[in-house]
Amino acid sequence: MIAQESSSKSESELAEEAYTRATKLLREIHKDDVDYAKKLSDALGQNILHEDLGAFSDPLKRVEPYRLDGDTKDRLIAHTRQDVASTYGLATQIMTFQEKLKGSISSLRNLVWLCVCMQLVTLYFIVWGN
Repeated sequence: MIAQESSSKSESELAEEAYTRATKLLREIHKDDVDYAKKLSDALGQNILHEDLGAFSDPLKRVEPYRLDGDTKDRLIAHTRQDVASTYGLATQIMTFQEKLKGSISSLRNLVWLCVCMQLVTLYFIVWGN
């Protein structure tokens, strides 16, 4: 866990700094956009979890793992509900995009077949027609 670096900074500021450092490191390590996006998402989740568990708070007041007080449990439940809602929204967007992509691919396939047929007809008239 990360110890508090300065007594003048809030937990949120410390969490933001930790996340910023993690994103800079990930950007240097991962050149692939998809891999970077996955790792960035993981880093955000870890950062939120550590903030929720008090990793950026005063070490003397930090909550021990699995010995969570009521406020911390409530915060974790709220974040879990938020994560589920966000995941549901993302899954819905992906399904919508998939359906649109499916329709586009079908239209493209039909267009290719139409072009092939037109080329065959044109070739027929060139070779045998007069």
